Amino acid sequence: MVKLSADRSNTRGWSLRGRAAAVVTAVVLLAAAAVGCSGGDDKADQGGGSPDAMPELTPAPAELEEELAAAIDKARACDWLDESECMFPFPSSRFETDNPKTPTRRKLEFERGALPTNTKGVVVKDTAWKRLDGWGVGTPIMTTIAGVDPEGSNFPSEADPASSLEKGSGTVIVDMTTGERVAHWAELDARPEIAEADRTTVLLHPLTMLEPGHRYAVGIAQPVDGSGKPIAVSNGFRVIRDRLQTGIGPVEQRRARLDQNVNALAKAGLARADQWLAWDFTVMSDKIVTGGLITMRDQAFAKLGDAAPAFTVTEVMSTADDGGPLPEGVARRIRGTYQVPSFLAGDASPGRLMIRDTDDNPLLSGLVYTAEFTCSLTAAQLAGTAGARPVVYGHGLLGSARESERGDLGLAAANLMPCATNWIGMSEADIGSAVAALGDINLFPSNVDRLMQSVINQLFLARLMTHPDGFVAAPEFRTASGGASFDTSEVFYEGHSQGGIMGIVATAVSTEWTKAVIGVPGVDYSLLIPRSNNWQKYGPVIAGGYDRPVDGLLILALLQQLWDQAEGSGFARHLTTNTLSGTPEHQVIIQVALGDHQVANVSAEIAARTAGVPIRMPAVEDPGSGRVEPPFGMDSVKAGENATSLLIYWDAGTLPAPLGGISPDMAEPWISECEPGSAGDKTVANAACADPHEFPRRTPDAQRQRNEFFATGIINDVCGPDPCRTEPRNG
Repeated sequence: MVKLSADRSNTRGWSLRGRAAAVVTAVVLLAAAAVGCSGGDDKADQGGGSPDAMPELTPAPAELEEELAAAIDKARACDWLDESECMFPFPSSRFETDNPKTPTRRKLEFERGALPTNTKGVVVKDTAWKRLDGWGVGTPIMTTIAGVDPEGSNFPSEADPASSLEKGSGTVIVDMTTGERVAHWAELDARPEIAEADRTTVLLHPLTMLEPGHRYAVGIAQPVDGSGKPIAVSNGFRVIRDRLQTGIGPVEQRRARLDQNVNALAKAGLARADQWLAWDFTVMSDKIVTGGLITMRDQAFAKLGDAAPAFTVTEVMSTADDGGPLPEGVARRIRGTYQVPSFLAGDASPGRLMIRDTDDNPLLSGLVYTAEFTCSLTAAQLAGTAGARPVVYGHGLLGSARESERGDLGLAAANLMPCATNWIGMSEADIGSAVAALGDINLFPSNVDRLMQSVINQLFLARLMTHPDGFVAAPEFRTASGGASFDTSEVFYEGHSQGGIMGIVATAVSTEWTKAVIGVPGVDYSLLIPRSNNWQKYGPVIAGGYDRPVDGLLILALLQQLWDQAEGSGFARHLTTNTLSGTPEHQVIIQVALGDHQVANVSAEIAARTAGVPIRMPAVEDPGSGRVEPPFGMDSVKAGENATSLLIYWDAGTLPAPLGGISPDMAEPWISECEPGSAGDKTVANAACADPHEFPRRTPDAQRQRNEFFATGIINDVCGPDPCRTEPRNG
C-alpha cells in the first residue's frame, strides 16, 4: 500500500473518475501543460525546454491508480513522489509556483499542512520562505529509500565523488540550465538517533554550491537492499516513468514537468527504464541570495557618506578584567560603542526582525544600532616605534568580541591591532534565542536578520579603523607624543570558526578590506551541524521540538534556505574574483585543521571549490578513509608556487575525519583509541585524539604567513616541500 506520512483529512477529497473520463481528463491536462500550465516557465525551464511531444500513454492498472489516488487525497499538501515523507523528495518543484515578477519566474509556496509541526502543535509559518524565488544554493538534497544498500546501489561516496559523473552512478544530478552533470556524493544519515531499519534518509551533497537561478533534476537509479533485491518504486513515480495514464488531477498537472526531468536525466546517461525516482527544483536567484546584504551595505554607507561612524570610548584599560596583566606585548585595551544604521525593528534585540519594503527588500529603520567594540593596542605602537596594522577580528560560535583579547594569536608580536565587535545573531547574547529557535523555527528568521545586520556592523568597524576622523583621531588611540599609533592606509580581516564562516560573507561584500585570513571555516550549516561535535549539544534541542529524527534533517534543510542569505554558502562564489556589485577583488588564506571536530574539512573544501581557491599540495600526510589528494574538483598549487589565494591544511597528527555525517569523535577509530577506558588517552597528549580546531591560529608558522601576507599581499610558503604541520596545544 502507498503510505504518505502526513494526514490531510481537513482537505476536501476528490473522486476517482471512470476510465473514459480519465482519458479525456488526461488529454486536456496534457494539452494545457504543453502550453505552459505544467508549473514551468521560460526562465526556470531553460534547461528542460518545451516538453517533447508526449508519447501515447498506457492506462494505469486500476489497483495502482486507486492506491495512488487515495494516498494523494489523504495528503494533498504533500509531494507524492516520495510516499514516506510529506516534503520529500527535498527540495522539490512541488512546492514552487509560477511568478513572472521574480528573476527565476518561480516562487516557493506551501499548502497548509506541508511544513512541520513541533511537539507543542506549533506549525511552521511560511512567511520567511514565501519571499524566496527558489531553493538555497546550499540546500541539502534528500529523499528516503527503505533498506537501501548504498554500495550495492552504486552511490558515489564522499571518498570518490568523481564516480558521480560516470555511467552507472546510482545517483545523478543534472543542471538543466546547462545540461551538465553535477559532481556530488551520496550518503545515509549517520546520526545515532537514526536507527529505523525500515526507512533510511539519503542525502546528496554537491561539491560546490549550486548556481543561482538554475533548475536542477535529481535522479536515483534502481536501488537494492542489503540482499541485492531491487527496492520497489513508488506508485507516484511509476506512473510518470512508465507513462501510465491516470485520471488523477495532481498527477496529470505535473506530468509534463516531471517528464522533462526524466528526459534530462536520460540525456545525461541515466536511462528512463533505470530511473527509480526523478524530481527537480529551481535555485533562488542571486538577487535573493546576495541582494539583501548588498542593498543593506549600499544604503548604510550612502547614509554615512564621507563621515566616520560616530563612536564613544567607554573604557581604557592597562590591566585585564581580573586585575592581572594584559597579554604579552599588549599595552592598552580600549572598549566602547559605535553607531550603525539599523535595519532591525525597535531596539534590534534578539527576536527582532528586519524592516522590509513592499518588495521585501531590507529597509533602514530610521534608528541606529549601537554596536560594542574592543581594541588591543601594542606596546610598540603606543611607543611610536612602529605603526600597527589594524585588523577586524571575527569571533567564534556564540562567542563575543572579547575573543580578540586573547594573547595566543600572535597579534601583538606582529604589531597587529585587532578590533572586534559581536556577530549579533550568533553571539553570546543570542544563545537563548538560538536555542529557542531550534525548538520552534518560527523564531529563527530573527537570527538570520541579525546576522545580516552584523555584517554591516563589521564593515562600519573597519571604516572606523581607516577614516581620519575614526579611531585614529581619538586621544586614546594616539602615541604618547600625540601621533597616530596605527596605519590607516589599509585594514585587514582575520576570523576563525564562526569568524571564518561569517568572514567569507563579510569579505565577499567588503569595500573596506581586500585581504583576509579565514580560519577553520566551512559553508552550509545544514552540512556542518550534523558533522560537528556541537551536534551533541544542539541535536537534542531540535529533537525536543521536532521529535521524529527525520524532522531534524528537514528543519535544518528549511533553515538553510534562510542561512544562504547570511552565511558563507551564499557568498563563497563571490569571495575572490567573481565580485559583487561595487565590490573589489579579495585575496584570502583559508586555514583548515585536519580532522577538525567542530567544522568539517569537507565543508571548507566546498567553500574553496566554489570560490576558485586552490589547495596547497602536498596537503596532508594521510587524508584517511580512502580519500585522494588533491580532493576531486579542486585546483592545486605545489609547495613554493605562487597563488593570490590559497587553502592550506594544518596537520597535527589527529585522526582524519570519518566518511559520513558525523563528527570525528563519533567515529569508531576515535571511540576505540580515545574514549576513557580504551587503549588511548582522551587528552592532547595523544595527538590522534585531540580536537585540532584551534591549532592553526596558534601555530607560529601560520602566524608568520599571515603577517607576511598582510604586509606584502604575498602568500609565502612556510612549510617547505612537506605538508604543513602543527602540534597539539593546551588551553
